[in-house]
Amino acid sequence: MPSSARRMVDDSEGKAIGSGDCHMTPVRESPVSGPIHRPQFIDPVLRGVFRFLQAIHTVRFGLGCNNFGIYQNAAQAVAVVRKALDVGINFLDMAGEHGSGLEESLVAEALGPRRKEVIIATKFGQAEMLGLKDGNMVFSEDKARQGASRRWIMQAVEESLTRLKTDYIDLYQVHVADPETPREETLRALDDLVRQGKVRALGEAATFATADDLNTSQAIAAANGLTSFATMEANCSILVRDAEKAIIQ
Repeated sequence: MPSSARRMVDDSEGKAIGSGDCHMTPVRESPVSGPIHRPQFIDPVLRGVFRFLQAIHTVRFGLGCNNFGIYQNAAQAVAVVRKALDVGINFLDMAGEHGSGLEESLVAEALGPRRKEVIIATKFGQAEMLGLKDGNMVFSEDKARQGASRRWIMQAVEESLTRLKTDYIDLYQVHVADPETPREETLRALDDLVRQGKVRALGEAATFATADDLNTSQAIAAANGLTSFATMEANCSILVRDAEKAIIQ
């Protein structure tokens, strides 16, 4: 079982130059019907890691794009994405707030007409990353452009779709928990996006989320007939193994 859901690819030789610390774990079947194929799970935990990703035809390793527009310039970002495609990586993980959206724009530039060859996973909710100052990340203090309220979800997804130059997102993920917004409000907004066809599946990528947080969201979704989370991007690496006990098994 792999310990990472993401690996970076060198833009000149195609070799691995680093790995992320996020483990993509399937957690629940999506109840939404429609023309888009969705995976079927009986016991999502026992199905094992990456079954959801396999169901939507992605490889075991994905490309984490969070350096784009912050640590890597446009030319480097485009080269990395295209090299990843050339070596068979088709899962691209990003967030709308990285580089104030520049990350998504660079991915769209790199993909060009090849968008349908990849699985696009992006996120919403975190404060926007504006860039670096004296080596430290600078975050926006604009509260209107973060969180998990219905208002911001609907605005954020449209901005992401525009930057990515696509009419749907394969996997849309909650980036950080929002204690000021009722969880049901968040889930209802996300359910609407799935039913509208703008999003294919939902994921939890909350950096500080726990298994209890995930279970609470899943219970609310089940009780209200809403689309539940299909994946969770949990902190899991050689050094951090808590997810194996709390989420994966």
